[in-house]
Amino acid sequence: MTGEQMEKNFGITDYSFINASPNDAKDSQSVSNQLLQVIRNVPKAVLQDYTSAIETQNDYLKQQQIFFSGIAVILLVISLFHIVNSMNHEPDVFLSDQTTEDTGFADAGSMDF
Repeated sequence: MTGEQMEKNFGITDYSFINASPNDAKDSQSVSNQLLQVIRNVPKAVLQDYTSAIETQNDYLKQQQIFFSGIAVILLVISLFHIVNSMNHEPDVFLSDQTTEDTGFADAGSMDF
């Protein structure tokens, strides 16, 4: 929040933020406890631990990544099947487009008796 929003919404004009990020998620509880000991005598001090919220958000992002990667793989497999299927039917198209010079046979309708 901006300073203007803090003053307008909560009536707080003089405040400071402290941001602490432990290297390991396991250490977050001990860091939180240490910070609580430091700020316990500070009036109106609030400690917010966002470790679990960050972990939840990261899990959600991983699920999204897996979902969209799965869709991409499925589309790739479908495309490959389509390519292989098209390659299998391609010689039939060329055979039906051949003329009498290519095959050596005349059309039945153009034969003179």
